[in-house]
Amino acid sequence: MTRFMQLIVFVALCCSLSAAQAFVAPEEKHNVLRSDDNGRPASTRAIEGVMSSADILEKAEQVIFTADGSRVSSVRGRFAFERRESSEAAVRAFLLAHRSLFNLPDDRSMLEFSGDRSGGGSRQFNYQMRICDIPVEASEIAVYVGNDNEIVLINGSFPIVGEIANSISLDAAAAIAIAEKQLGLQKRRVNSSAERLIHVEENVGRVCYRVHVAAAQPLGDWELLIDAESGAEVSRRNLMRFYDGKGSTYVSHPLKCEPTVETLPDLIDGTLKGRYADIHNDETANAVSEDGTFVYPTHNLHFNEAMMYYLVNRVHAYFSGLGFDRLDSPMKAVVRYDVLYDNAFFSVLENALYFGDGYKFNDLAREESVCFHEYAHAARHQIVKLKYEGEAGAIDEGVADYFSASLSDDPIVGEFIVAKMNKPWLRNLSEAQHHYPESIVGQVHEDGKIWGCTLWDLRVRLGAATADRLVLNSLYYLSPDATFLHGLNALLLADENTSAGKNSAVIREVLAARGICEENSRRYIFSGRQIRQIIHFESLHNN
Repeated sequence: MTRFMQLIVFVALCCSLSAAQAFVAPEEKHNVLRSDDNGRPASTRAIEGVMSSADILEKAEQVIFTADGSRVSSVRGRFAFERRESSEAAVRAFLLAHRSLFNLPDDRSMLEFSGDRSGGGSRQFNYQMRICDIPVEASEIAVYVGNDNEIVLINGSFPIVGEIANSISLDAAAAIAIAEKQLGLQKRRVNSSAERLIHVEENVGRVCYRVHVAAAQPLGDWELLIDAESGAEVSRRNLMRFYDGKGSTYVSHPLKCEPTVETLPDLIDGTLKGRYADIHNDETANAVSEDGTFVYPTHNLHFNEAMMYYLVNRVHAYFSGLGFDRLDSPMKAVVRYDVLYDNAFFSVLENALYFGDGYKFNDLAREESVCFHEYAHAARHQIVKLKYEGEAGAIDEGVADYFSASLSDDPIVGEFIVAKMNKPWLRNLSEAQHHYPESIVGQVHEDGKIWGCTLWDLRVRLGAATADRLVLNSLYYLSPDATFLHGLNALLLADENTSAGKNSAVIREVLAARGICEENSRRYIFSGRQIRQIIHFESLHNN
């Protein structure tokens, strides 16, 4: 018995004694038996399949199993095979002669030849498993014949399919419609397509449609498996290639730090467009880099683009960490907008951010709090479309200031952009003088200071992690014409439904300290007790 076969027998014994017991072969150049990705040891069935092919074992240099240990992933060595009327027929006969090793079914029609090609000094013969003429997922086998006409490598094996658990009720068009709806498709790049396959899980097969959606929003080359009977989504993955680049940026703003080179994650096409950000320059052509390097001196017109890409990804990651997933597509952001423009804004109609380079203000793209503020408007808009007037507009501005300050861990918003005007800040959420209702002036940014400062007070009392989630969750309880009192109710309900109301006393105390309570509301308010008293009074007098 060869040393390699001794290793096989030893591993088989190990697997039969304990499924959790791993085997590590001696470090040698050849004779290595292992599992992909340091996964589980090969199963007893897989080992038995290998041992049934004694002629392969004698000449094998390496056998690799799949990560779950259930079947063979690769066999390397030099294996002579009988010549037939054609090379493909000879390769097929070789596979069928080692049926147990590659999990080939008894029905030979399930072993379908899918083509051959040459390259790298060998000829590759490809096969796939088909059941009722439907291809089986992850069932490819590739056999490589070297220039000496010996098989040198076999990659892949068939999964074990015990049964097909469903039938076909949907056609391809219905599957595409379901997949696009599940994906939340807003814009496609090309038409979607679908093909049937059999998805295998724990030896049970299900007929599914593999739907490919080339989407602009949400960006990706999406592949979804849709159950052909129920229409349920079985799996989803994005096939688009993303890569990390690097770019120059201020991580905060010029008054706080020097420019540094930071990672620009999830780029896709040599421009500053990626999974979650799509940056444009209104003054010049957009930056381009073949290797993902966007490093510029601060006077370069492209510096703002790299910085904005960095900031948008940073604020997206922040909201994603709070469980928010409604902006998981490239956010368009335009820097150096217009000429000497003294503002930044979120466009509701475009779902895009715009940043002027300033005249009285400094460049608005170069302060992190400005980007975070505008992105917070975009996030809020996905949850509730607040009217941009009155107390609803003030809540909108206050919430945007709060998230900007919390992510920056600094209550000051707009420190850099107003420095040219010799002002210390645009807004400061730690100020004490903003109080309801006497501080109301009817301007959303000014009135928003009351709400923003109130939320910052909550953060001081509850901590950033709790307050951030509380504020985000409260948005789901607001209506478009919300008032500060509605905001109080929203915070209480969010706390009640996510934290069993454990912070309700602090919420009431903090908001009351800023004057936001029932007593100071400008609307008619009745408590439940008062309503019941009115009903009782009316019932007595109507009788």
